[in-house]
Amino acid sequence: MAFRNHVVFGPCDVMVCKTMEGNSSPILKGRCLKSVYVMSAQTAYVDKARKNETADLWHARLGQVSYKKLKVMIKKSMLKDLPQLDVKEDIVCAKFQFGKAHNLPYQDSKFKSKEPLELVH
Repeated sequence: MAFRNHVVFGPCDVMVCKTMEGNSSPILKGRCLKSVYVMSAQTAYVDKARKNETADLWHARLGQVSYKKLKVMIKKSMLKDLPQLDVKEDIVCAKFQFGKAHNLPYQDSKFKSKEPLELVH
């Protein structure tokens, strides 16, 4: 699936639009500084990524921090740019559950070596 956008350069600015119609609003805007067109990374990436932020995403970004602690961090504004999210404290992360699980013991091997270095792992 190919996405096609149109870039329109003006003498003092630049715009990225979905269509070339005059009534379409630009996706991104930039300006010309000393013959170089500049667009803000904040506008281009950060603002667009913020629309899809969830408590699960921040839970993963912060190294699987507990949802209870994440809620406290949001409430006390402990982290710069951490958005106000709806956090449910009763959720338990599946990765946490797998990490706490124990493996069953291995069966005893029936192989007995007859000389040194006959079986090396």
